[in-house]
Amino acid sequence: MDEGNFDWSFLPERLRRKLLPFQLKGVRYAIEKHGRCLIGDEMGLGKTLQAIAAAYYYHSEWPVLVVLPSSMKYPWIEELEKWLPCLQPNEINLISSSTDV
Repeated sequence: MDEGNFDWSFLPERLRRKLLPFQLKGVRYAIEKHGRCLIGDEMGLGKTLQAIAAAYYYHSEWPVLVVLPSSMKYPWIEELEKWLPCLQPNEINLISSSTDV
């Protein structure tokens, strides 16, 4: 897969520059599968960045639901804010329990 021929302009510049070649392949794979994939890389290989990039491709179809362990809820919010500066604080909703819905 030649990532040079894929149009990455949908991504914020900072995120696009951060993604490594194997991560770009993962994001492209997710897009080719219409967002229906499992990112199963080992710990520390950037699954969060790939998931954010793949989800952002579908930004016009949001909201997006991210399901994760409670210990990761604040780190994920921080990553979203870091890599997608176009997101406004009111666009991120944290649901910790059914009473938050």
